[in-house]
Amino acid sequence: MPVLQTRRWTADEVRALPDEPGKRFECVHGELLVSPADLQFDESTLVQPDVFVLPFFEGRRPVRPEQIGHALLFVEVICPGTTRYDRVVKRTRYQRYGVEYWIVDLDARLVERWMPDAERPEIITGTLEWQPSGSASSLTIDLDALFAEALGER
Repeated sequence: MPVLQTRRWTADEVRALPDEPGKRFECVHGELLVSPADLQFDESTLVQPDVFVLPFFEGRRPVRPEQIGHALLFVEVICPGTTRYDRVVKRTRYQRYGVEYWIVDLDARLVERWMPDAERPEIITGTLEWQPSGSASSLTIDLDALFAEALGER
């Protein structure tokens, strides 16, 4: 039997790949990583959150649009040009689809946590804990350390 060799990619080779709608290409230690960038909820909603968490389906990552509608978490990091969209337009759409939504505000050093049925966000500073339904453990984030690193203070 022939031996299969794993292809080692370079950063320049990945940059030279043609753009493919709905896909993001990365290269980590020579391994090509391809991930979906576009998430479609319906015929009029296509989003690209900064970070998103999707559940595994049958031991595999979601591959069909209807599975993406089961997202557990969307995160947007606001900047001057996106504040209105992130805080109003996207937030209401994510809430309508029942997805927990975090808005990260680097300037204020806080996270707005919007639950699907909330009229107001929970404002989180210091430590953020997240435990999705059905999970045995939680994710704990030291926001002070995260913001200090993100803002180049470490």
